[in-house]
Amino acid sequence: MNIQALLDDIHVEDKDEVTTFSLFGSVNIAEAIMKSTDIGIEFEAVAYQTYNSPQAEGRYLYLRRGIATQNTDYVLSKIYSKIYLEEIIPGLEITPSLTYYLQGEQIINQTIVRTNSDGSLIDIILTGEVEKTLRAGVNIFYSPHPNLWFQIDTGYNKIDNFMNTSGIANNRFSTIAKIGFRLGLYTQN
Repeated sequence: MNIQALLDDIHVEDKDEVTTFSLFGSVNIAEAIMKSTDIGIEFEAVAYQTYNSPQAEGRYLYLRRGIATQNTDYVLSKIYSKIYLEEIIPGLEITPSLTYYLQGEQIINQTIVRTNSDGSLIDIILTGEVEKTLRAGVNIFYSPHPNLWFQIDTGYNKIDNFMNTSGIANNRFSTIAKIGFRLGLYTQN
């Protein structure tokens, strides 16, 4: 079990700015279903201005991504089952998962917005029209040698309020494939 929480600027008396936060948690139960199968859940919630700064030079951004999370103003929950197939094919893991992702309108590299157009204080998390994504996917990881691995993550995304626009849907398959290797440098004593 893992839980991580961050409070970013606590405002008790300041009515012009909201308290922001991030919360991450996961539970992984090893061999929960059978000997070679784990199950787990993950949860993330990041307020709209967490990891951001009013000054442009204070924003920690690299390639339009934050250093703590790639975006803000979202809630993510995921349930998965990791199946280790070592006895059949050494180095093979298959992880089916179901993910629900909610994304508000604010983005990490914008100027901080404190009020709505009517002058009211903006919501702390999930601002404006919320984009909703439900993803059923499977991740296949294969490492035939300790220094080499292959990974493919594929699934179907059902997106409502696409790009934070009410009534627009964008449903599609998405796949990411990765190949990696490790190089070690050894010295003799």
